[in-house]
Amino acid sequence: MLNKRITTSVLVMILMTSPIQAKSFDMNEWYSNYINEEYTKLTKFNELYTIANKYNVDINDIEEIEFKVTGYSSLPEENGGYTVTCNGEPLKGNILANNTIPQGTKVILDGVEYEIADKGSSRFNKRNRIDMLIDRLPNESDNEYRKRVSDFGVQYIKGYVINK
Repeated sequence: MLNKRITTSVLVMILMTSPIQAKSFDMNEWYSNYINEEYTKLTKFNELYTIANKYNVDINDIEEIEFKVTGYSSLPEENGGYTVTCNGEPLKGNILANNTIPQGTKVILDGVEYEIADKGSSRFNKRNRIDMLIDRLPNESDNEYRKRVSDFGVQYIKGYVINK
C-alpha cells in the first residue's frame, strides 16, 4: 500500500503552493477515489492479460469496445432468402455480423467467444455495431423463434476484439 503519510504530505504541499484554493477537501474521500481508480485499472489489466494468454497475443492486440448489439435469426426471410453466412457456412453457433472487423476475428462478449463470420446491412459499417446470431432452439416454431430474437432487442455490451 502506498504510504498514506507521504501521499498526504505531497498533496498538502501542492494545495498550499497552488494559486487555486480548494474550498473544501476531504482527504479520506480523495484517497478512497484514488484506491478505487487504481483497483479498476488493475482489474482491467488482469482481464486483458488473461485474454492475451488464452489467445497467445500481445496485450496491445486486444481492443476494448462498447458494442451496440442486436440479434438476428437463421430464418431465410431475415437473410435475403439464405440460411448460410456470407462465406457459405451454415447459420449456427457463435456468429457475429459486422462489415468493418475482418472475417474470422475473435470477439469476446461477456466472457463468451464469438467469431465475425457474417456481414450485415449498412448499419453494421461501424466497428462498434454488431449483429449476433441467435441459435434456434429444438422444436421451436418460426413464430416463437422470431419473438425470442425480437425480444433480444438492442443491448450495449463491453467486449474485446482480438486483433491478430
